[in-house]
Amino acid sequence: MVSRRSAPRRNDEELSEGVDGSARVVPTAAVLDALERREQDRRRAADERAKARLEQADAARSRLDAEHAGSERAVLAGSEAVGDQVAELTVARHGQSMANVAFTAAQMAERLDCAVSGPDADVELSPLGWRQTEALGRWLAGLPPERRPEVVVCSPYVRARQTWQCATDTAGDLGAQLPRANVDPRLGDRLMGELELLTTAMIAERFPAEVARRRDAEELTYCPPGGESFGDIAVRLDALMHDLHARYAGRRVFLVAHDAVVLMLRYVIEQLTFDELATIMRDGPVANASLTRFDGSSGRLQLVQYNAVDHLFDETAGVVDDG
Repeated sequence: MVSRRSAPRRNDEELSEGVDGSARVVPTAAVLDALERREQDRRRAADERAKARLEQADAARSRLDAEHAGSERAVLAGSEAVGDQVAELTVARHGQSMANVAFTAAQMAERLDCAVSGPDADVELSPLGWRQTEALGRWLAGLPPERRPEVVVCSPYVRARQTWQCATDTAGDLGAQLPRANVDPRLGDRLMGELELLTTAMIAERFPAEVARRRDAEELTYCPPGGESFGDIAVRLDALMHDLHARYAGRRVFLVAHDAVVLMLRYVIEQLTFDELATIMRDGPVANASLTRFDGSSGRLQLVQYNAVDHLFDETAGVVDDG
């Protein structure tokens, strides 16, 4: 009979009795402490990377300003040339989504789970969201042709693509032809990584350390595990704006995106500080199907409308709000 010898234990392991009475190897307290320190180091490194991305966003914004400095100086000198930039930029947030509804319901009922499954990018519009996008389509159809979008760029998320498709179909029924959307992933919503589609209560239960790290880092510099900070969004939007100006100079551009994108476009275009952006965020969220518009007739994009929802109120749509 061949005897079997157990493998020798390492110095970082000890024996413990399992639930079935058998012996099992578990890490020692020293190893657990080391793992916790490693996790803390990882989180600190993530925060540092988030801050570095903000500095990268500021540097990219300065680079774009330098690239357009010649045309801006011409405008300041009295030239009527608009320069190499889009003539107008309008940003719509998508209509209300099923996740918007589910998160509100979970919060009101004090439930941990919002009951939304699947990737965030696949979340569809709610019934109210469809009505909001129809109202957006009617508003666009009512604009004079010289005010309608010439170029449309859309987030790849389902709820954003549904928003533009429904608006286009509605306007088409009224005799107004709108452009087909180009899809650009840089307009996607903020990536939340391991926290995707989790309620605040669920995050506190599953990732209690993240709650403290988020509080200590502050929301605008916080980077969720496997996700994006607002600085990451600013970097991709800087690149997007560079491309829009290069490809569609002198044209009216319409974007369909998300609340985080609307906010960070203001940060990038208006050269806001994070304190100024935080003040805007405290004034209230970006409403579903709202419009934010920048005018470039002065030679530089300037905000003329933010978070507007007047187009969602008409006799046929009734009151169509954020819910």
